[in-house]
Amino acid sequence: MAGLCTGYFAFRMTKGSPAFNMQESKVIQWTASASLPDSSGQQFYGSGQELSHLYYALKSDFQEVVDGGIHALKEASSQRDLLFALRDTASSDPEQFHKQLESVEYKMELLRLLDYYTHYFMHYYRWIDTGEMSSSVSYKLSMGQFRATVAYHQEKYRANPNPPGMNLEELLSGTRVTGQTNRAVRWARVLTVFLLFTLVMGIPRFIRDRGYRRFAATLYFDALFRPHKISDLNAWHSINRMAVALIILYLFGGVVLSSFSSWLFPVILGILGILPLLFLTAVMGQPRKSREIVVSLMAPKVLIMLTVLLVVAVRGPMFFWYHFWVSPIFRALFLAVFVMLIFHKFHVNSVLARKWSHRNRRGAAAMVGMAFGIQLLFAGVLLQVFGLEESLEALNRELLLLPGGGPEQPGVADWLGWNLNLPIGIIALGGIVLAINTLIFLFNKNRMLPSSKRG
Repeated sequence: MAGLCTGYFAFRMTKGSPAFNMQESKVIQWTASASLPDSSGQQFYGSGQELSHLYYALKSDFQEVVDGGIHALKEASSQRDLLFALRDTASSDPEQFHKQLESVEYKMELLRLLDYYTHYFMHYYRWIDTGEMSSSVSYKLSMGQFRATVAYHQEKYRANPNPPGMNLEELLSGTRVTGQTNRAVRWARVLTVFLLFTLVMGIPRFIRDRGYRRFAATLYFDALFRPHKISDLNAWHSINRMAVALIILYLFGGVVLSSFSSWLFPVILGILGILPLLFLTAVMGQPRKSREIVVSLMAPKVLIMLTVLLVVAVRGPMFFWYHFWVSPIFRALFLAVFVMLIFHKFHVNSVLARKWSHRNRRGAAAMVGMAFGIQLLFAGVLLQVFGLEESLEALNRELLLLPGGGPEQPGVADWLGWNLNLPIGIIALGGIVLAINTLIFLFNKNRMLPSSKRG
């Protein structure tokens, strides 16, 4: 029982430390103990964070954990056989005997359920961690067995299908995300290759110009690496297709990152990402150059998406999240690169705003600041209207990245350490940023005249 229920109890080591400081030695002592603590007040959600820490702490005893389920089932089967052997002498009350028999059979069903689940998530994360193909086959087989067993269990115990401390629907949601891993990997690789190929095709002089017009991918390349060279006096061919393609690929990248299991995540990502672009395109006052503006402003956004897709293309979105949860080095490196790319995006947007709107540096920076303020305001209003906890829970139900809470941690926001008044703070910050930059923009009347020397 102790070996099989590893995945059921060891998650509590993550509960006390949102800072990911799960201690391996305690988990090993726990799973090796003959007596398990009471779990009636705990809840296991099967989230990516919980399972990542479980596997990381137990991978050194991988085979023992996996085999523990078989041993527990054999022990329960022996108990049932003993009960049948003592049927005539163990109890003179047939009703009491049937209750004992039902109890043992329920225990065996639960053990079988946990056995399949343990096989599934241990092999899945071993494949993510090492790329071992045998684990790839094993996790798919165990996942199918687990789903079938859950369906049978829910049908048999309709009134109360969930075992203590466990929500089977939550666990099934996790398998739904896992089941889309191969599909997400394939599309992540397709997107990565296409975006990198487009970037290479955009290298100046790589594709021959059509008369006086350059290839649209050149604008994509220049916006990322040399925005100062961009001039509104230039012309680009295939610019319509490039603008539409970058927006579609950006939105589709969000779908891939959600393992095709969520529509909420891509919609939120798309709206918050494209809102500043729409504002800047409108306020620059260049309707004839709107397509060129869209391509140049989308370039740094696509670069951020490409950075994540490069990791996802290895073994799926959970490959990224597994290393993010358990590896402080990977987490620090990724956050450093991510922050650097965010600052790079603001810098590129400021340069492009100056190029396309013909304003000086102060006016261009104010335009970018206004777009950022509107983005914060919009995000804060959405969170305030729908509720911070409700929004996080809705998103987490689809992606299942974080624990959903419990008696000691009632919600996702509490687990993250976020105050429920955070949306008000975001709205206030967005309003301040928007007001300050609007004043700078309105009182900044200096404009630059177009010049063929610029860029």
